[in-house]
Formats: sequence, C-alpha cells, structure tokens
Amino acid sequence: MIGTVWLFSSKGEPIGRIMACTGSGSTTNAAYGGKDRKSLFIIDSTTGSILRAELTVPGLPLYSHAS
Repeated sequence: MIGTVWLFSSKGEPIGRIMACTGSGSTTNAAYGGKDRKSLFIIDSTTGSILRAELTVPGLPLYSHAS
C-alpha cells in the first residue's frame, strides 16, 4: 500500500489524492506551509522522509495561527 493523503472539499467530498513517492510507506502527518500556504508537507513514517506537494490553492491556517 502506498502512503496517501486525500484532499476533501468544504462539503467533505474527496476531490484529490496525493500518493507518496517514497514507496510503500505510511503517511502520518501533513501540514500546510510556505509563504502562501500552498506547500503541503507530508511525513512518510517508514522512511522518515519529509515530502512536499505544491498545490494550486492555499490551505486554511490553523486556529492558533489565525489573525
């Protein structure tokens, strides 16, 4: 099984899938980052790799980071 991160619409419907490029690992954490929050950082727990996917829309800020 390849590690996967699913992207959902605001209505909870699946709209995208990002598969890890590191093989048959397990994705454990994901966080938006970068200057415009369009980078999605994903952890592969099998290899210890930090993966990055560039998205076309920004992720929402966490409540603790909202201004």
